[in-house]
Amino acid sequence: MPTGKQIPAAAIRRVWLDERLTTAQAAAEVGLTRANLWRRAMALDLPPRKNGRRFEIMDTERFTRMWNAGVHGPAMAEQFGVTYSAVRATARRLGLPPRPLGSRPKVTLYDFLQMELAERMSASAAGVNARLREMQKEAA
Repeated sequence: MPTGKQIPAAAIRRVWLDERLTTAQAAAEVGLTRANLWRRAMALDLPPRKNGRRFEIMDTERFTRMWNAGVHGPAMAEQFGVTYSAVRATARRLGLPPRPLGSRPKVTLYDFLQMELAERMSASAAGVNARLREMQKEAA
């Protein structure tokens, strides 16, 4: 009878106890299905994981930038893997200005991500240009 994949107990323990990962993400990280990860965690006497979606947003800096840019709340919820209620609660907890009921998003999630990428690329290009100028001065 086959014993299945040989995955170290330490790897199972590490992904099972990582609250930042959903059960599906944890299972994928070690190459198992959710059900098999659960069975192995129970065999190792690991504590049960919290059920449902996460309600805490860890990356508050990015959250704040998205909120201030006017990204649609449900799109933010999907991006962070939480409920829309968690988005609203996080905004309140961080002291961000409330949005009026029925307000339209100012920017789509896609546009926000494009803007962030453009800013990072611009900053990177500025650094490269500065180094090139230094090299030209040294060569002269």
